[in-house]
Amino acid sequence: MAFSLERTKARDPRYVRLIRIHADSRAATLETVTSFCHPFACREQGISQMAHTTPKQVLESLAKDIAAVLKSMGGSAHQNMVVDCIAAMKRQRGEAVNPPDLRNKIIEAFEQYRDWFVRPFGEGSQRWALAGDFA
Repeated sequence: MAFSLERTKARDPRYVRLIRIHADSRAATLETVTSFCHPFACREQGISQMAHTTPKQVLESLAKDIAAVLKSMGGSAHQNMVVDCIAAMKRQRGEAVNPPDLRNKIIEAFEQYRDWFVRPFGEGSQRWALAGDFA
């Protein structure tokens, strides 16, 4: 099975249709945006796609690293800066670093330990900060 994007209006990326192409002889079907995008929407809303797959001790260790990075940066920083700093810390410790996986696990740890962290500019923001008790 494969997917194809078809533009319905030239030069405007907002006007596309997603078409599912089946491996067998069935006709291609038009996918709805919600059925295709649901897994991606979860990530955007901060709900981890890997929920319950990362061991708790790994998440707790990452949460401690997040807290250490935020504390060293005055209590708040952009999400990308936190991810980059944690990756550098892991490399210094001699640990293997796979950036996409590490990024997802760090975001999952942030979400799992929300009593430690806040988003000071609201839920859509990528700015992270230590919660009041941890700052």
